[in-house]
Amino acid sequence: MIMASLLPVRGRWRILAAPGRAGSAPARAANDNAPASVGDALLRDALEHFAATGLGAAVAAIEAASLAHAAGDVAGFDHWLAVAGLLDPRRAAAARARFVANGTTGPSPEGER
Repeated sequence: MIMASLLPVRGRWRILAAPGRAGSAPARAANDNAPASVGDALLRDALEHFAATGLGAAVAAIEAASLAHAAGDVAGFDHWLAVAGLLDPRRAAAARARFVANGTTGPSPEGER
């Protein structure tokens, strides 16, 4: 049986196993579903929205996207649907599909038109 230990090294975990056999942990967590291109500002907005609204944050973000869309605010629609996508990707994709089914395609999932 090989004994292993974890040591933090410059922001990463270093796995120390048998002598002379060292490897590093992956740069991203295995359960990290967020796309690598998520901006810090969008992530901060999503976390603040979650802190303010709780477990219903994704639904509230989709409602905000719908209101922005109804008001003709394309940037607001993009923003709120992106926030919803960070909080609940499946629900955001379903909301986008509803917009497409209603004939209002809206922006792409990456926030581009």
